[in-house]
Amino acid sequence: MATLLLLTGCAGQLVVSKSDAFLQKYDLPEPSMEAFVYCHDHGCRERPVLSLTGADWDRIKGPLAEKANSPAEERGNLARAMAELEKIGGEATGTTADRARTAFDNDHQLDCIDESANALGLLLLLQQQGLIHHHRVEGVEGRGGAFEWPHFAASLKEVASGEVFAFDSWFHDNGAEAEVMPLPVWKAGWNPPGFD
Repeated sequence: MATLLLLTGCAGQLVVSKSDAFLQKYDLPEPSMEAFVYCHDHGCRERPVLSLTGADWDRIKGPLAEKANSPAEERGNLARAMAELEKIGGEATGTTADRARTAFDNDHQLDCIDESANALGLLLLLQQQGLIHHHRVEGVEGRGGAFEWPHFAASLKEVASGEVFAFDSWFHDNGAEAEVMPLPVWKAGWNPPGFD
């Protein structure tokens, strides 16, 4: 029964949640440097609150220190910022052993809901701080259905084109850069090369 409940945390095809709706659904406060909820243990069951120090914030925002020359460059910088948040969050919460995907045999694991919540929190915080110039935070997107493994990821909309991108940190172990790609590509089931 416990496994069924964990699986349903990533279930559904999939209602798109705008940022505020997703935060409300998982009872998460608006992120801040003083109180950043770092979700883990499948479906945000564990939610320690991080107080990001000045040094932590410098690490996270480092890739965004200079305004990106293009939306693509900014997406790469945001992916690197996510890697830094995961390293800091992993050290603070004991989740440095988080592996790619969803592993139920790991007490320090993040599933796609945890990853989406943390990524959304980071993106909202960076947006609040005026560090995102070429995009706006959209919320959380889903893919999969009744006969597919369901999956969720945060999303961004490019200001100039209106194109939406999935921002997904679930594909890799703790501390790796997030994958960022056009939403239709992600929705069609994209996985990194060699990801089976």
